[in-house]
Amino acid sequence: MDLDIEFWLLILVAITGVATLIDRFKFEPTRKASLAQAKKANPQLTASEQENLENSGGLLQLLRSLFLVFFLVLIVRSFLFEPFTIPSSSMEPTLYPGDFVFVNKFHYGLRLPGIKTKVVDLNQPKRGEVMVFRFPEDEKTNYIKRVIGLPGDRVRYDEDKNLYINDQIVEVENWQFKEAIHAKEGQAQMPREGEEDVFKHQIRIDLQLPAFTAGFPAGLETTVPEGQYLVLGDNRDHSSDSRYWGFVEDRLVVGRAEGIWMHLQGWIPDFSRNAWI
Repeated sequence: MDLDIEFWLLILVAITGVATLIDRFKFEPTRKASLAQAKKANPQLTASEQENLENSGGLLQLLRSLFLVFFLVLIVRSFLFEPFTIPSSSMEPTLYPGDFVFVNKFHYGLRLPGIKTKVVDLNQPKRGEVMVFRFPEDEKTNYIKRVIGLPGDRVRYDEDKNLYINDQIVEVENWQFKEAIHAKEGQAQMPREGEEDVFKHQIRIDLQLPAFTAGFPAGLETTVPEGQYLVLGDNRDHSSDSRYWGFVEDRLVVGRAEGIWMHLQGWIPDFSRNAWI
């Protein structure tokens, strides 16, 4: 997304906030005094006439009325949830273009709007979670991928498109062949640190493409640096991810994708894909 909505919301909050203060302390007392004088001069003042006097603040009063709206929207987008639209096929078959995903922005910690500085550290990303982050090569653009490697993990991707984490293969079960798209899809079991269970998610492999269209930053085997994460798309052979441009620094993390709340088919909303991720 090239438009930084959060930044412009911050500007709008600042403008309407200043207008609120000026109107509240400078012009509102004048309006109240004028209304009191009008009532004294004409006790039969109609409700409509009173309303006109109370709302005679013009542009400043209008901006003041918008302050709370912009402020609440900024709080929700900055610290709670933000909608995100899937722009490409890189996360198929989990997410499709046109899916609308809501992103939990406080799960990984609270960041100040505009400058993105983390002020409260909460949870750390886990393997298998779908994460939204600012693209390392263009921080104005948001990307969405699956977390594969945590700091310190050894990650390897071999010529047979097998993924290894700390020398342990990520098992894939229930392979299904999709002849129409020359691909196969299966359920990958992602091991989680310190937990007995695994995180299952769908992946897609293109049968017509070789494994090595690109390499990890340190080759086909790499160790994730401290404070960074290695991410891949579920559509492994059609995803611009850590194999091409490197790791994701913690400062670039936006939030955890929680679920699909709408799918847009052209201009028609479709809710049949609504589900937790």
